[in-house]
Amino acid sequence: GLPEDVSFPEGGSFGFRMMDNLAGQLGGHIKVESSDDGVVFIFEFFEQFYADRIT
Repeated sequence: GLPEDVSFPEGGSFGFRMMDNLAGQLGGHIKVESSDDGVVFIFEFFEQFYADRIT
């Protein structure tokens, strides 16, 4: 997992900030779950943002 003193995305790397910015530009957000087994990045996008593209 991530070290306890790392906060996402503010205290993270340039790559963390890029992922957060990209998700925001696409109308979504990122959740980060860190444990002793590793890190999970969950990208959530909202259906209504793409509703006009879905048929």
